[in-house]
Amino acid sequence: MVYRSWYSMRVVYNNILPIGKNKVAMTLYPFIFVKRKHAALFTPKVLNHELIHEAQIKELGLIRFYIMYLWFFAKGGYKRANPFELEAYAHDDDLGYLSFRQKD
Repeated sequence: MVYRSWYSMRVVYNNILPIGKNKVAMTLYPFIFVKRKHAALFTPKVLNHELIHEAQIKELGLIRFYIMYLWFFAKGGYKRANPFELEAYAHDDDLGYLSFRQKD
């Protein structure tokens, strides 16, 4: 495993997580797991997406975030009905988003 610090998150390159054929990265706070075979796809946009999740976690608290995330996932799937993913995908290409993101 290779660790790299980014903000308060650590990036861990590994062969297991995230689970899924085309998944590049996933956040399990305080780590961002990047599948080693997809390391070249871990772009600033993907990092920004995961850092948006970090901001959501810090806003809601770790336990509350993951309970709500799993609830939305069970209710509607990965992207369609998950407001955490909707926000992250809507703004992941805006690398300045986190500097002006409004907390709800």
